[in-house]
Amino acid sequence: MTDGIMSMKYEFFSWRGFFIGAASIALVLVIQSYVSFPVGWVERAVPFAFHVVGSSLIVGIVSGSVLVFLFPPQQDVIGLAGLGSDDATQH
Repeated sequence: MTDGIMSMKYEFFSWRGFFIGAASIALVLVIQSYVSFPVGWVERAVPFAFHVVGSSLIVGIVSGSVLVFLFPPQQDVIGLAGLGSDDATQH
């Protein structure tokens, strides 16, 4: 494995994944709203901004948590967390 993956072996949440997911959805929502209905920013800017922030938080949390499945932590950490172990050598 590469050094980058090895350094993330003990992570159960990735802040990098969170910020990438949150920034991506915020950018997409803002661009889409300016193209589709620019009047919404003039009439209801504050509620729409709260919608963008809320959506960014949700997508960011999911994006940060998914790295658990992409780069699974070491088996000892999984066992300590109560998630079990699929490593036959530890039985």
